[in-house]
Amino acid sequence: MELAVLCMYAFLLGAVTGSFLNVCIHRLPRGFLLHTPPSHCIFCNEPIRWYDNIPVLGYLLLGRRCRFCGIRISPRYALVEALTGLLFAYITWRLAGGETANDVRLGVYVALAAAMVAASFVDIEFRIIPDEISIPGAFLAPVVSLLWPHLHELREPVFVESLARLVGATPAGSPRLCGLIASLVGMGVGAGVIWALGVVGRAIFRKEAMGFGDVKLMAFVGGFIGWKLALLGIVIGAFVGAILGLALLFRSRDTRLPFGPYLSIGCLIAMLHSGDIAALLARLAEAIQPPP
Repeated sequence: MELAVLCMYAFLLGAVTGSFLNVCIHRLPRGFLLHTPPSHCIFCNEPIRWYDNIPVLGYLLLGRRCRFCGIRISPRYALVEALTGLLFAYITWRLAGGETANDVRLGVYVALAAAMVAASFVDIEFRIIPDEISIPGAFLAPVVSLLWPHLHELREPVFVESLARLVGATPAGSPRLCGLIASLVGMGVGAGVIWALGVVGRAIFRKEAMGFGDVKLMAFVGGFIGWKLALLGIVIGAFVGAILGLALLFRSRDTRLPFGPYLSIGCLIAMLHSGDIAALLARLAEAIQPPP
């Protein structure tokens, strides 16, 4: 199948997934069930017709208002649907073509993107990251890594390969065990770094600097992407958060800025562009080297 067509299908799947994520974003932090009641207007409680629930298009055709009570619908619904569709399409474009295509990594990455979209929008509105997203993901990561070990780069002598050799395993001879170790190390590094930043921030600023929801989120994400990408994602997320956070701080004077969206942005960039970043840093290092 042509890559462009595959990306189009990925966008449609992402938009439909985004419609479900809107349900999660609204219901999870409020303690509501996801499967019942059926989709309805949160103001007049009228059930939403199936043709009004078409992602993005339904929002536009309704004129951004409820068909029954006329109250304006939040643009967040269309934004989540469009954003999730674009992320699915972009991840497909990055991972589905060429000799390095990896269907397992593609499936895992679009699922991670969906989870991070939901976590980010909940964090923006409620300053929490639901355990219903992070905890099942953290338990699932080692299982997926055990079944599909090549989700990870197994030859990581600093951590993974060295730990594997302690139990007599090698990437070639025991790939599943090495995949499991890679996942557990990723969870430990992702959660541990965020926890340490929170401890340091609390000591410096004398107040909560990092929520435990961020720790659990990075345990979940790190278990799937490994310690290298998790660490890179945290660095990028901190950089993006410093820039955007300062701008938002000057605008709203709100010092309780959610870090989950920045972590998600950082991890998505690390997942899809770590090779590009490494090549850029190598070129910069060559450029600043003094002439012989």
